[in-house]
This record gives sequence, C-alpha cells and structure tokens, in this order.
Amino acid sequence: MRLRKSIAALFAAAVAPVLIATAGPAAASEDVDTSGTPVAEADTLISDADRVETMVVGGRDATQDYPFIATLIRPDGSLGCSGSLIDEEWVVTAAHCVYGGRADGNSLRVGSINGHEGGTVVDFTEIVIHPDYDDSEVTRIDMDIALLRLESPVPDAQPITLQARRPADDQYGLLLGWGQQCAEPGGCGQADILQELDVLIDNRLGCESGFNSETELCHVAAHGTGPCYGDSGGPVLAERSGFTYLAGLTARMGYPGVDGASPICGQGVTIATDVSAHYSWIQSHIRV
Repeated sequence: MRLRKSIAALFAAAVAPVLIATAGPAAASEDVDTSGTPVAEADTLISDADRVETMVVGGRDATQDYPFIATLIRPDGSLGCSGSLIDEEWVVTAAHCVYGGRADGNSLRVGSINGHEGGTVVDFTEIVIHPDYDDSEVTRIDMDIALLRLESPVPDAQPITLQARRPADDQYGLLLGWGQQCAEPGGCGQADILQELDVLIDNRLGCESGFNSETELCHVAAHGTGPCYGDSGGPVLAERSGFTYLAGLTARMGYPGVDGASPICGQGVTIATDVSAHYSWIQSHIRV
C-alpha cells in the first residue's frame, strides 16, 4: 500500500509559511510493532491537474481497496463515523462518535470502499471509551478514541498496523473518510465512495481548539480541501520503513469558526488523535 506524495510541491509552497519553525521534531520512542502492510512500488507522481475534484472536501475516490476501513451504519442505512480494523475482532474510532449512546442501533461495514455495499457487515457488542475522554469538559476532549468489539471476527481480516512511535513532523500522510462533500456545515450529504486526501502531518502547524501536542497530531491539506463533518474517526495513514500504519484518527478541525459558528471545512488545519500515544491502552484491551 503506497501513500501518495502527489502534492509535495504544492505543500512546499502553500504550507511552509504557516510552519512554526521554533518547534523541533517530536521525541521518538522505540517501535513496538514494526510489521504491517508492505508498501508497493512507488506510484507515478500525480500532477495538480490530474486531481479528481470530488470531496472529502477536495479529495478523490479511493484509488485502491482498504481492507481495514470501517464505517458505522445507522439504523436508517445512512453512514456515520469511520473507523479502522486493528484486530479481527476490534475497530478503533473517535470517542465522540460513540459517546453517550450515539452509536445505539448502529452496525459496522468493514472492508469496502463503498459505504452501502460489499465488505462484511457486523454488529459490535462492546464500546470501550478512553477513560480520560469527556466531551463535556473542553480540557479533556483530546483523548478522543474508542474501541468497538465486534460480535464475530471479520473473515480473512486484514487489520491495519499500529506503531508505538508517532510520525515525525513534516511527514506526508493519507486521510480516508466518507464525510460531507461540501465546505459549508450541513450544506450537503456524505460520499458514497470512500475519499482519499493527501495531508502533511506536522505539530508545528499551529492547531488550536484545545490541541494537545502530546496526544494529538496536527495536519493540513492543500487550501480549500480537508476533512469535514462525517469524517470523524477515519484513519490518517503514514509510512515508516516501507510499511503503512495507522497514525491518527480524524477528531476535529484545528481552527475556530467565525463568531462562534461551526468552522467551514477546508479552511485550515485539522486535529487527529495520535494513535501511538494510546498504543499501550489499545493493546491492554485487544490482547486480553
């Protein structure tokens, strides 16, 4: 699985002015899990003119299968948040997607880039929310991560790899999601086909909205593009040593709206839960 570097030149020009140069790369610990999905041969670089103008906002239809991708399916058949299969019986997503009964009656579709067909549809029997998450307290929204135990193992499961070391600053990644397809809050529906979006991961980008650099990642896409409402919980993928791994979970926009209104998508940086910061917590549940 190869992560695209197609907008490296674009980011170099568009993102560099907002970098905070005084911060250095995050300290790295040893990887606990270095196995994972092998990276294919390098893709041909894609020019700006070749980018598909579909939305995440501003992404493209998935260019390959993602056997670990998951989406919540509401009782009426509409799509909820996204998630990632990390074990044949466990999916990880954002806590705010399932907190306070918000996922009651939902099921999961795993392994299909079409949110309405294919893959494996399975119920989940347990929701494990990080004990330090509480969306009623602004100072604690950074622990935005939850685990869903599946009712039965996914056949021929191909989970995404986890690592215990966060991505370095100034690293490219790939965001996936089925979120709203236009920038204005509530202005349109979600995608039917999974969307991809190239992002730059760098905690010096100036994320706001209660950003915690110890447990979260800050990333940005090309101007006018970015995750939107409905992309929550979806994966932010990165590469290390030739393997693709789950670096983050889309959590919230990293900039405020105007005059207290909800932010308009694609206008700035985005915050993702740093999966490596919760590696031990995840392992303590899925390995019992």
